[in-house]
Formats: sequence, structure tokens, C-alpha cells
Amino acid sequence: MTIEIKQNALHAALQQVMGVVENNKTIPILSNILVRTQGDTASITATDLGIEITGFSKLINPLPEGTAFTLPGKKTFDICKSLPQDAEVTLKPQKSNILLKYGDKCRFTLATLPSEDFPSAEQKEMTLSVKLPQQQLKTLLQRTVFAMAHQDVRYYLNGMLLEFTSNEIRAVATDGHRLASNVLQTSVQTDHRIQCIIPRKAVTELIKLLDTKEGSITLTLCSNFISVTSNGFHFKSKLIEGRFPEYDRVIPYNNDKIFSINRSELKNTLTRAAIMCNDAFRGVTLDIKDNSIKVSSNNPENEAAEQELSINYADKPISIGFNVNYLIENLNILETEMIELKLANQDQSMLITEVDSDHDSIFVIMPMRI
Repeated sequence: MTIEIKQNALHAALQQVMGVVENNKTIPILSNILVRTQGDTASITATDLGIEITGFSKLINPLPEGTAFTLPGKKTFDICKSLPQDAEVTLKPQKSNILLKYGDKCRFTLATLPSEDFPSAEQKEMTLSVKLPQQQLKTLLQRTVFAMAHQDVRYYLNGMLLEFTSNEIRAVATDGHRLASNVLQTSVQTDHRIQCIIPRKAVTELIKLLDTKEGSITLTLCSNFISVTSNGFHFKSKLIEGRFPEYDRVIPYNNDKIFSINRSELKNTLTRAAIMCNDAFRGVTLDIKDNSIKVSSNNPENEAAEQELSINYADKPISIGFNVNYLIENLNILETEMIELKLANQDQSMLITEVDSDHDSIFVIMPMRI
């Protein structure tokens, strides 16, 4: 049986799954992709045992019967990238290998492993299912992902909390120093609160898959897996077991020292101050008083930077330190021209919100001693 497929169609499907193709010498099948054909469609699946992604490609000619085989993922992807975009690629399974051809003079012989050995994710009984525009889910994840922990011993922080209630989906991430909480208003068929924690890698891979154009996805949750399905891909991921912190308890809703500031001006000022920050601690000081905010930084080489910005503030003076990287990364996510900073004192966290925003979002950054 010969499979004929356009290079651009094959490349698009391979690109979707390559993030979970493993270079695994202990379990060689994880370095392979599973190719299945049915009618005029080829599905391409990769897994790292935690995440499973399937992309789809249209065949040039429909096949009368389906077939399944595996290919080395990275080599197949590199071969496909090297071919012209309008190339017609043929794949022909043989006894112990797969023949990949482009035209009459270009051919590759690729090793294969039994398709029966390719692992498949086992899902338990479904807890809930919700359909929503994929652009909305992508935005929800993108505005939260930056606050996730990375390789934290508190494993439940190395991911993102999704919380479902009857009228909303909330995404929350924290690394213990900052927190992001974003809410998507949508109808969910549940009469109680349901929570799950999606691993960091799964969140980043899902963001890549989701499209910003029109189109819907179906999000399905069960006790051990989350899956997201669209016309262009299938995505499954194991969930992190554990209890996410009670995020509401660390959000400083009662901060009473409030002022608005231009987001771009503050970001540019912080970027300049970051040049003179201590490389190890990355601290900047915000001195807020008399309708001004002074941003300053210094380092062990006795170098320093400072800049003042005008604001509308007549409350008690506050001098407070923050990690400059956390501030800049947070400002990069925000979309409005003006933002609101809410403080209580130099020892309590700062609350950041957008002014006149369509998003239901809260961002929190803990102070640091400088």
C-alpha cells in the first residue's frame, strides 16, 4: 500500500506533535510517531507517556483500507522540512522498514517498530465536557502561563490550575512569588466546583496547538486526564496529583493605596533599570510619594539607575522592592494602556489589574527586601 501526501500537509501535522517526541533510548518506541490512515486522512500521533498529541493530514488519494505503522519522529520531520513545499511525498510500508520517496530520484529508507507497541493513553470515566472557542482558551492560558513554577519541589506548582464552576473557567498559576488568575465566562455543565492541575509542559504544548482564528474545541476532563479536541488535533495529558494552594487567601483584595500608570512607560522604565540590577537578585525599588514613582536599581559594582514617572498619588509614601523580571513579564501580558497598582505597605504583595479591560484578571507579585 502506497500513501501519497503533500509536503505542506505532512509538515503541518508533524510540527504539531514534535514537542512530545522523545529521544528515548530506554523506550525506543517513544522516539517514533504512529501513522494511521483511514479513507482520505492520515493521523500522526506522538507521546511521551504524559502527553499525547495527534495531528491530521489529508491524503492526495483516499485509501480503500486503513493501515498503521511507526516512523522515527525527528528524522521524518527533518526529511519533510528539507523537501519543497509543493512536493508530493509517498510512504510505502515494507517488511522491516518504511520507504519515503520524493519524485523518482529521492528516497529514504526508515526503520520502523511495530505499531502494536505504540502506547496509548488510558482515560477513566468522564467528569465533565465543555465546548468553547479555541481562541478564548488560548487567551486564558497565555495570560496565566508565565506565573507557573519551574522544577519546584512543590510539584503541584509546576503546572496550572483549571477550576470549573457552572458559569466560568478559572485558570490560576503561581510559583510562590507571583500569581496570575484569569476567568473565562462560559456555561459549564456542573453543579459543583471541579479542579484539575495541568503540567507545565502540557500547558505550553496546548498553547502552541490552539489557533487564534475562529473554531471551537471540546475540553473533556476525567479523574486522571484532560483532553482537548478540535478539527485539527487531538490533545491528551495526564494531570498532576495533589492539592493546589488556596489562591484566594494570597490575593490582597484590601490594598488601599491605589494609583494608575501608563503600562508602556512603566515597562520601559523597568527595562532600563534592569540593566543595572544585581545579576543574582534582580531587585528594583519603587519609591511612591507626592504624585511620583521613582524606579531605582543598583549592583555590587556601585553602578545605579533611577527614573521618575508622574502619577496621581497623594497617600502615605511607600518604598517597596520587587524582582524586576517578574514585573516586566507581568506587564508583557497586559493589554490596556493604563493599569492599576494596589499596595498596602512595603511588606505585603502588590495587586495589578488592567483599567477598562474586557478580561477578568488579577495579578499578584510579592515584594522582596533590597
